[in-house]
Amino acid sequence: MAPPLEPLGRRFDQASLRQALEEAGFRDVAVRVERLDVAYADAATWWASDWSHGERALLELMSEPALAAYRTAAFQAIQRCREHDGALHWRPEVIFAVAAR
Repeated sequence: MAPPLEPLGRRFDQASLRQALEEAGFRDVAVRVERLDVAYADAATWWASDWSHGERALLELMSEPALAAYRTAAFQAIQRCREHDGALHWRPEVIFAVAAR
């Protein structure tokens, strides 16, 4: 079994993002939250996406056997997550801000 992976960066909520920007000297800070809907046609499409952004760093820390085991388990779990349209949906909450300097 692979060891637990450490978070790669700081996680913000609306209040902490606003505070960090104000402490950095920004003014007129406006923070919003939106929920995205990212649809994957199948598990292979999801897997390719995982290798195209920040999660890649975590995957690259795994040994080959651990990565293979993770992929197999993930693909099995993902098949149970298909929605009525047949796709796999990921609906992350995105927090973003606009501010002036």
